Order: sequence, then C-alpha cells, then structure tokens
Amino acid sequence: MYEEITYNPETGRFQKKGKEIGWKNSRGYVFVTVAKGKAIRAHRLAWYKYYGKFPEKEIDHINGDRSDNRIENLREVSRTENMRNLEYHRNGNIPCIKRRWNKYAVYIKGK
Repeated sequence: MYEEITYNPETGRFQKKGKEIGWKNSRGYVFVTVAKGKAIRAHRLAWYKYYGKFPEKEIDHINGDRSDNRIENLREVSRTENMRNLEYHRNGNIPCIKRRWNKYAVYIKGK
C-alpha cells in the first residue's frame, strides 16, 4: 500500500507517480491518502518510509511546525515529552489537567 509513495527526507514531501501528494487539515497537520478513503498523518508515514517501521510512540515536530515533515524535524517521544513542546511552554506557561468529580478541567498555570 505504501510502496508506490516516495518520501524525500530533506524536504519532508511525498510523491506518487511523480506528482506531489498530501493535504493539510485545519489544525496544520499534513495527511497523505494511501488507499481509497484511507489517509494517514504524513509525519507517521515519513517515519515509516525512513526507518522501515511505524513509530511505537508519538511523533513530535521539534520546531513546532506541524506541516514540517523533514526527518530531522521529527522525533519519537512519549506523550509527556510531546506535551513539553506546546506553545504554552515556549511562553513560560504550563498546561495542566486536573481531575475533579470524575470530570477533567484544563487550565494554564504560570511558572
């Protein structure tokens, strides 16, 4: 299914039959359609094409740009590590999740 798709690790772009493929969703992630009705996030496909296996953990875009799928910008991390790369952390605020009365609330806590 993925064999006919080529990946350029220097640009982070994908091609199929010589034509560039992929589309960006409203959250900024690039998707690649791999079969009829089946799309996959480009950063996961990039990892597969470069390393020969899908990541076991999450893929983090090091520079924070969700559409930058160059292999040098991708790293496999735990969910906790991936959360550290949020914009909130760049401006000194820490996102927190608190459980109370069987419900979850998210709030921003300064340093």
